[in-house]
Amino acid sequence: MSGFTVGDIFGKNFLSAETIIGGRRAFGSENKQTFNASVSNISSLGTSITLADLIMYYQGQAGTTAQQDAAKAAIAGLKVKQNNSNISISTLTSGTGKNLFRYSSNDSIVLDKKNTNGASGDQAFHIKPAPGYSMKFRIKAFDQTYLSGRGDRPKNTAGKDLADASSMTNGGYANISGYNKGSNGETIEVILNGDDGDYISVDMGEGGGKNNSGIAAFKVVVKGAGTFEGKPSQPRDYMNTVAITLRSLSKNQSKGCKDSDADNSGNYDVADNTQCAYTTASVTSFNISKTSMKVGDPAAKITWNLSNGHFSEIQLLQNGTNIMPSDKKNVQNSGSAGVSVQPTTVADYKYKLKVIWDKAPSDINYSSEKTLNVQAAQSYVQCTDPNRNKDANGEGGPCKSGYYLDTASGLCTQCDDPNREKDSSGRCGSCKSGYALKDGLCQKTGCTTEGNYNYDGTAVIHDESMCYDEDSDGTGGGQTGGTGGTGGTGGTGGGELIEVLPDENGDAISSQVEPEPSKFPVVPVVGAVALIGVLLLRRG
Repeated sequence: MSGFTVGDIFGKNFLSAETIIGGRRAFGSENKQTFNASVSNISSLGTSITLADLIMYYQGQAGTTAQQDAAKAAIAGLKVKQNNSNISISTLTSGTGKNLFRYSSNDSIVLDKKNTNGASGDQAFHIKPAPGYSMKFRIKAFDQTYLSGRGDRPKNTAGKDLADASSMTNGGYANISGYNKGSNGETIEVILNGDDGDYISVDMGEGGGKNNSGIAAFKVVVKGAGTFEGKPSQPRDYMNTVAITLRSLSKNQSKGCKDSDADNSGNYDVADNTQCAYTTASVTSFNISKTSMKVGDPAAKITWNLSNGHFSEIQLLQNGTNIMPSDKKNVQNSGSAGVSVQPTTVADYKYKLKVIWDKAPSDINYSSEKTLNVQAAQSYVQCTDPNRNKDANGEGGPCKSGYYLDTASGLCTQCDDPNREKDSSGRCGSCKSGYALKDGLCQKTGCTTEGNYNYDGTAVIHDESMCYDEDSDGTGGGQTGGTGGTGGTGGTGGGELIEVLPDENGDAISSQVEPEPSKFPVVPVVGAVALIGVLLLRRG
């Protein structure tokens, strides 16, 4: 029986001749249009290519050097085998090349388990895109239940088969789509990303030494969706043929960090700033203008410099608490302005700069730590000593001229004894003439014996040498003659003085005269004169 039907091997609707022989599809008399795979971002390969050409370029069997290089750059792994032998395809018009690419479009490689319609059989295919490239394939299993219905069909570890995966969109499942079941088999479309290590392996070897080493029986690996793998004997147990069609080949758009602030910024096609690496600015200098001060002193100044502008906020920590003014938290280099600090409590204050960048929240940089010791305010004792000089703070300085510091009282003083000499510093010297030291003072000396001829009632200190009695020079009592006695008696009182003189006969006579005031003793002098006169008369 023969007829026409709408084929779906390429995912397109087209009219093809199909001959059904023994329930299996036969190839050879098909009239198919060519649906080359689209090519993107690979200039040397043009805008489209067949899978056959891509394989021959890769194997160096066809194409220009540029085309061969482009194919080798796009493919990380390629194996074409038959009866466990590698196959190089140099022509599509005869031999193995004709068998594998028997569709006129040459965009599908057809793998048979045994000689079918002239094919050699026991064929296998493995392909893996290189990093930076992606390939889209359509896989057709010529069995209506192999991909979706059989109990040992290819599944991932989550128990999902390729038909299930095509209806899922999360993660890598989005790269599996287009499941379709037709009258002669099932199809599925898979995007393989070389950046993820995806690949396809199909081995139709019959076994018995005809398996193709290094190629799995049926395995589709798509990162994020998993590994879909059939049992080692599949798929040859269920069908004679699997066709794999290249639908597209593209060079991946490069993705990476494009933020110029990042350490790894690059000229990528697509920005993926999740890959960015950032380094927060470091503190290149951090200074404080003084290390100690008193409460009330002028403020200390804190200044800093950062290595670059990679920060979003700077904090000034004082004993762990941020005190940075809002208008300074984004200043990279403070200059001389800085931040003024003037603590009012006696303590040690620890200062540190903290640099934060919201692009690198885990990379926080700190400066070294600076300590400011704050002491109690200075107090000044105002000097109240009128005889002392004062400094600028009103505190006592040296004593004024003519004064000295009394260690006992702490005051500047000078000798206040009017009867005592003073040195240049105002200290007391020796007593003045007529005075002597008693009880710490210079006091007047003199005869303090009352009734004494030379008694001094103002004297405090007795000086015996200054006392004189009335009769201390003779006891004659005014009598004359004789033995040259005393020349007469002492005074009669009342301030009178008896003067004894010889008369013309040589006898003594007396007269009373008023003594003249004198500081010298009068009586002894007068007595001496009288005595001399008596002696002279007697000699005459």
